[in-house]
Amino acid sequence: MARTIVPALLDDVADGVPVEHGETGWSRFLASWQLGVILALACLLGLIAIFIAHPFASASVSERVSALVGRPASCMAVGAAQVASEHSTIYRCTVGLERTRVAQCFTIRDGEVRQLGGTRRLGC
Repeated sequence: MARTIVPALLDDVADGVPVEHGETGWSRFLASWQLGVILALACLLGLIAIFIAHPFASASVSERVSALVGRPASCMAVGAAQVASEHSTIYRCTVGLERTRVAQCFTIRDGEVRQLGGTRRLGC
């Protein structure tokens, strides 16, 4: 059956008679400029949402300390230190939940979170 329809369509095209296709609502929508506008706006809104979410930003100190100790942590910068000509910031972190909170000090050196000891004056 397909062999008889295709040559008939080709004969109509060859004779210059336009072949009419039954257009549905979807085919008109997909062939319209409105789809391009909708897709462009969707892409623009998607890019804006990505940049607002900051997916490429590095993890905060609190998140990195939480991952290290395995408990929730809340950190704030309390000072700076210089060890062997390397500068680092000291963070006082409250680690744990309400009943089991402990104040500890951490620093980030060479991209690695390290716990500090002996910093009583910072409240750790």
